Amino acid sequence: MFYTLLTLSLLPLLALSAPSLQFPSALQAANSDIRPLVMTYYVDWAPRSNIDFSQFDYIDFAFALPDERFALTWDVPNAAQLLRDLVTDAHTSGSTKVKLSIGGWTGSR
Repeated sequence: MFYTLLTLSLLPLLALSAPSLQFPSALQAANSDIRPLVMTYYVDWAPRSNIDFSQFDYIDFAFALPDERFALTWDVPNAAQLLRDLVTDAHTSGSTKVKLSIGGWTGSR
């Protein structure tokens, strides 16, 4: 917690000292639609009905957990089906991609 608070308290200083990103004018002209990627986590205990896929480039499905033989297990019994549904819905909606987050939260060792 101390590190989190310290990091958050230093963010304004880092923002002031960090150089701004500048692209050469030729690159800007060639890539006038450059924009940041927008990502979010989808946790297996969250409802699926409220996702506006047009808002995200990537969605990280959280979390698969490796067991001692490196097979993946899940936090909730229906997580594998939720992941399949999420991938189908994301791909059907357009260009949103889904990634699987492994470990994380309580699964990191």
